[in-house]
Amino acid sequence: MMALTVVFFVRAFLTVSGSRMAEAAEKEKEADLPEITWEDYQSGREMEPVILHFSFHGGTVVDWETPYYPGIVEKTEYRDITGDGKAEALVYLYFANTVTEYTLIHIFEIKNGTVRCISPETELAELDGHVWDMQIVESYADGERNPVFKMASYAKREGVVFSNETVLVVYEENGWQILGQVSWEIRHAVWKIKESFK
Repeated sequence: MMALTVVFFVRAFLTVSGSRMAEAAEKEKEADLPEITWEDYQSGREMEPVILHFSFHGGTVVDWETPYYPGIVEKTEYRDITGDGKAEALVYLYFANTVTEYTLIHIFEIKNGTVRCISPETELAELDGHVWDMQIVESYADGERNPVFKMASYAKREGVVFSNETVLVVYEENGWQILGQVSWEIRHAVWKIKESFK
């Protein structure tokens, strides 16, 4: 009976210790993540790029200027995008131009007090030069280890807005990979070829 009590006590102690260690590790991990503040179109920065401020707990502040303006930060969140077990910072930015309205998602890798933008359009040459409306496609992501992003670019001709290109991307072991791509130009070229055979 005494041995059973000792075993029970040791198990209870290890469970509590393990729980406290996990909690401490989680708090330590969270302490590495900076607080994100910003100056955007709503805060009086008319026709200026949005400036993000990443404030680390040691007092270090890293500023990052977005490439599009005028914009409004909709929300920020931390989520593991790369599959390495560490959270990346996601900043959702509302942006409108003469074509349409967009939600831009800027993705930042946070490491040792540094901030690096790893958004797909900065890493993939094929996506450079367009403004991309982005969303996380949860239902498609079931078969993938990491979240899948649907990215759409738009164009306007003779006052008509249309989807120019749609791309699905996911961050894998060697960086961003394109899972699928539909281009209006390719669809239009296929249509012209079909029409020429009629």
